[in-house]
Amino acid sequence: MRADGSLLGRSGSETVYWMLASHTDNDFMLCPHLHRAGRRAGVLISLSLIFFAAPPAWAQDCHPASIHLTRQQHVDQFQADHGPCNRISSQLIIRGFDISNLRGLSALTAIGGDLFIEDTDKMTDLSGLSSLKTIGGEVGVFHNFGLLSIDGLESLTRVSGDLAIFANPEMLHVDGLSSLTSVGGFLALSDLESLVEVDGLISLTLVEHHLYIKVNHHLENLHGLSSLVKVGGVLNLELNDVLISLDGLDSLTSIGIDLDLYANNALQHLDGLEALIEVGRNVVIQHHPSLSGCMALASLLDEKDDAIAGPGGAGTKVPDVGGFIALSANLFGCNDRREILARHALRARACARPLWSSSVLNPGCRPH
Repeated sequence: MRADGSLLGRSGSETVYWMLASHTDNDFMLCPHLHRAGRRAGVLISLSLIFFAAPPAWAQDCHPASIHLTRQQHVDQFQADHGPCNRISSQLIIRGFDISNLRGLSALTAIGGDLFIEDTDKMTDLSGLSSLKTIGGEVGVFHNFGLLSIDGLESLTRVSGDLAIFANPEMLHVDGLSSLTSVGGFLALSDLESLVEVDGLISLTLVEHHLYIKVNHHLENLHGLSSLVKVGGVLNLELNDVLISLDGLDSLTSIGIDLDLYANNALQHLDGLEALIEVGRNVVIQHHPSLSGCMALASLLDEKDDAIAGPGGAGTKVPDVGGFIALSANLFGCNDRREILARHALRARACARPLWSSSVLNPGCRPH
């Protein structure tokens, strides 16, 4: 999946660009024929310098098609070595403990293939990528030991392939993805030891394959996923130690394969999943020692077909679920479908009382 591209020597045109960009006006004035040409030649030279040094206003491919940057010097000299250009037609790999910033990549607007940023320890953000709008392949950001954020990706609206962000131990947030609306592959946020929230995903409406949020020991909430409507594959929330609820998933209506919740030790209730009306295959909720509130799944697990032609099929007990339901090792109220439906019915009867009395007896009846 990853092919390390090696740096090539300068071609003839690149050598010309380098020579122009490396000389001052005084250097040119040392040449007798330029001196005799006077002010007109000086103007032409200045225009040539501007033409070559400025980022191109049109789509211009970088060379070679796949580029591998391993040192800060390679980043700083990017335009001199590979341009002038603003588009990488294949793959960009940024890997190296020497790399501290990406400012040399500020002209890039598109990558046709994959972007991998990995194995760095001096870089704190991705601010040099602020012009990048589209990525045609996968994005991987992992094993960056000094990376505090992915600020710099604010112009990115779609990733066509997978988006994997994992094992960046100092990363506090994902605010740099604030313009991202869809992911064409899977989205994984995993092993981010310092991550507290995902508010940067506020524009995300669609993950076409799986959504993995796992082993984030300080993740407190999912409020940043409030625009998410559909997950095409598996929704997997696992080993997020301080996650108390699923508030933030309020817009989620459809999961294409499995709803898989496992060993989120602090999870107390599933509020946030009330809008979910379709799971294509299995519902698995297991090993939550604090989980007792699962009434948010009542509409999904009852005998009414809330989805249009629910995946369970007509005449089945749970038409909105296409496969099996596995509930175990949770607190009472979340270990059996019948428990969930019985508690939901009990609350519905309590809430049918006059508002003044039902809201006092059952705070869950109060209008939000």
